[in-house]
Amino acid sequence: MRLALVAACVLLLALLGGLVVWLSSGRAAQHFPVDPAVRDTRRHPQGGVCRSPIPPPTSLNPFTTTDPVAIRYVLPYTHDALYDRDSQTGELRPAAALDHEEDGLVVRFRLRDDLRFPDGTPVSVEDLRFTLQVASHPLLRDGSDMSYVIGQLARAEALDGRTIELERRDETGPNARLLGQHVCIVRRDWFVERVSRALDGRASGEIDDAFITALAGIRDCGPGTGAYQIASASLAEAQSEGRLDLNRNERSWRRTAQPDGWNLAGLQIRFLSEEATRLAALRRGEVDWFNPSGGTSAAAILAQHPELRDGFAIHTYEPYHIHSYQVIWNHEHAPLGDRRVRRALTMLFDRESILREIFAGVGRVAHGFYKPEEPGGSVELKELPFDPVAARALLEEAGVPAGTRIEILFPPVTTMRRILEFAKPAFASAGLELIPLPLDPQSIAARRDQGAFDAYLHVENNSYRRNPAHILGSGSNDFGYRNEELDEIGRQLSETMDNEFGIQLEQRAQALIHRDQPTTLLLYPRIELLIHRRFRDATPGPLGLHFERFWVPPEEQLFRDD
Repeated sequence: MRLALVAACVLLLALLGGLVVWLSSGRAAQHFPVDPAVRDTRRHPQGGVCRSPIPPPTSLNPFTTTDPVAIRYVLPYTHDALYDRDSQTGELRPAAALDHEEDGLVVRFRLRDDLRFPDGTPVSVEDLRFTLQVASHPLLRDGSDMSYVIGQLARAEALDGRTIELERRDETGPNARLLGQHVCIVRRDWFVERVSRALDGRASGEIDDAFITALAGIRDCGPGTGAYQIASASLAEAQSEGRLDLNRNERSWRRTAQPDGWNLAGLQIRFLSEEATRLAALRRGEVDWFNPSGGTSAAAILAQHPELRDGFAIHTYEPYHIHSYQVIWNHEHAPLGDRRVRRALTMLFDRESILREIFAGVGRVAHGFYKPEEPGGSVELKELPFDPVAARALLEEAGVPAGTRIEILFPPVTTMRRILEFAKPAFASAGLELIPLPLDPQSIAARRDQGAFDAYLHVENNSYRRNPAHILGSGSNDFGYRNEELDEIGRQLSETMDNEFGIQLEQRAQALIHRDQPTTLLLYPRIELLIHRRFRDATPGPLGLHFERFWVPPEEQLFRDD
């Protein structure tokens, strides 16, 4: 569940503000250079910059960050994972690793020979060992997706400069390629130098508690082997300038291995959060990628501002990576452990109105752990309606006194705030006081770890053939839900190769989860974006809109290096 929570916090950014970048008119072309030798070897022209506003990240450190911007919009472009997903098919594919082999619980990844950092330095066995040793250190175990995944393994070891071996504790963990998505390679000497500086030169390179504590305070990521590299000297410098530039890494293996991809010369994040400020940037022609988040649809924006119609096209899709908005209840806090109370709380969220008023109808009301089109979602369920009167009756039956306070944590995102504010009157009519409490992701994680919460509003990530035991199982969640029948269903789903039996198990799980309401599902979101028409191949795939395929005709490129 911890991994799903980190990813979900990351993925809500897809609902906030698009992918990347803004460019001030005074920025010169040389900030986004394209190697002329590369131009003639590719089918698509190289060059061009994509621009969109995104809130500033708090940290880019791949060992410690849980920041949504860092995990979704920076690190995937600067630091290769062992495996990633094909932007056209959504399938897992080799990235930094060429392939892998499994032997029981042991998974061995064979890395590419041409992995190099932007200055041309090859990835070494010391880089690999450093990455795995630091990520598995107990002080960082819950720090990021990578540190969490590696920290859960029985063993993580670099056998040589081209081989990484991971050993799972048991068969219930994620499969090999899924593990590979969360392991990226960092540069050892860069981090050692920064830690030494933080410790006034006293760092020996030994990975002890003092070293890890100092490393955890670093907010930058250092060089990686990805398709792009950060141009700023530090995140602090980028924040002072209000933007983060990502320039092409011409040493990236992707430049030859994926010759029709990664064509853009640069990506640039401008740090803007407020909807009005973002919209003003769009109207001034400073934004190429815009996601409405203020309750107004993209069509309404174009209707209100007809000058944008010629330049922008609307793209709408249901994101591969996001499953649903939901409220997680702490079952160990009375009275939330009572099924009747959780069912009553679900009936206090007017999901149809939330979808209409806050999301401008872009999405679907969520009714189950599995979506209706998924095999497990085909079972018929008696939906819980929006009904404060019936909810109050259930609360009284469960002995919940009028005036009970329910505190719901949420990251400081306008959309989430509006959802909770929208629900407050219904809670009040049922005799409850809903208290929305905005906190940064790290504080929310700390409160979860301590069990110091009533509930939190959450965006759940998606996965193929979702196993309920991996998310809601007795040993997999951090909110106290326990159900032995669901655990057994999850175990059988992990073991069966019979598709029909698997569907039956999923339908049983769907009905069981609907009955218990361990979480309150609100809606399945869709993404609606305005994308500038100069970008070719900017059509949604299984991962949504993805930079890998973008290209721009030379005559339409911004800041091309003529």
